[in-house]
Amino acid sequence: DDNTTLPQDYVDNLKKEYTGVFYDRFILGLWTKAQGLVYPFFNENDYTTDAQSGAGRYFVSIDYGTTNPCAFGLWRLNKGHAVMVKEYYFASREEHEQKTDNEYYVDLEKFTQGRKIEQVILDPSAASFKAVIRKHGKFSVKNAKNDVLDGIRITSTLMKGGHMLFDKSCKNTIKEFGAYAWDEKKHEDAVIKENDHSMDQIRYFAATVLAREVKACGN
Repeated sequence: DDNTTLPQDYVDNLKKEYTGVFYDRFILGLWTKAQGLVYPFFNENDYTTDAQSGAGRYFVSIDYGTTNPCAFGLWRLNKGHAVMVKEYYFASREEHEQKTDNEYYVDLEKFTQGRKIEQVILDPSAASFKAVIRKHGKFSVKNAKNDVLDGIRITSTLMKGGHMLFDKSCKNTIKEFGAYAWDEKKHEDAVIKENDHSMDQIRYFAATVLAREVKACGN
């Protein structure tokens, strides 16, 4: 706002790229400490839907876990707008058992049954699971972009811009939105590594697929 030589539409568009702590820092010039919920604006009225069907291309985003929960998100993408249609969430500690990569692959096939999946976006640390998926030859697999802070910024911007919705059936995901928080004990920006498994697969999809599609669509 201090630079009067910039066109107003450029300034307005730049402001739309940032929310929360990122807006305070990069737009207002305030070095605000990251605190509280990561996505404090999330609420079920504005960000959930019950529109299960519709036109679009399908993707799966996965945050892989063995002792930690494993989360899949099934995404329908259409003209720069995405809906997380359903979730898969397996918490081995709660279930008192661990699943193998082959068992997760069977679950992936069941999870996507009846839909043509353009790409599986996978946690880049899940090398063994990626190898199992590729061995079966059914799905195209891509490593997710995994810069946490940049991914959170991108996800926040896309959500605030009306590009991401979540089906009401995604109960674990909705629950995580209400608990995913910044770690205020750390001197640097960091999130608390709890209640973050579906949050991670959302971030993978947003940074790896949706941001590119929104840019291509010009919206």
